[in-house]
Amino acid sequence: FKKTDNFEMASLRLRMGALIHSKRMIHMFDQAMGMLGPDTELLTEMLRGLGKRHITYGVKANYLPLMGVAIVTTLKELLQDKPGFVWSSAVEEAWNEAYEALSWDVMNAILNGEGKNLDELEDITLTSALRVL
Repeated sequence: FKKTDNFEMASLRLRMGALIHSKRMIHMFDQAMGMLGPDTELLTEMLRGLGKRHITYGVKANYLPLMGVAIVTTLKELLQDKPGFVWSSAVEEAWNEAYEALSWDVMNAILNGEGKNLDELEDITLTSALRVL
């Protein structure tokens, strides 16, 4: 093995950390989709627990809408050129709605940690909720 300097190792750790986090996010999305149905209490508990854990990592509620844009943009870039797959405005809207639905409870848990509550608001998007709160 070649000796590497600290910069290269730091860069590798950052990339590995991003890869691990990406895999965890995909696993969480998969788990969440499997929990959809008439009784979503367990899903809500899981997502709020995820939000509480993210408070300890320093995640702020206003990161979540930006993360959604990044995820949907990445999916679009990865999927739009796949043979047999058509990326449309309906597909994009479905991904945006799925992300918003899943991140609502995560965001609410983070805001609860700041003494705020999304449950008091109705028919509001994540981005506009941040403006109100």
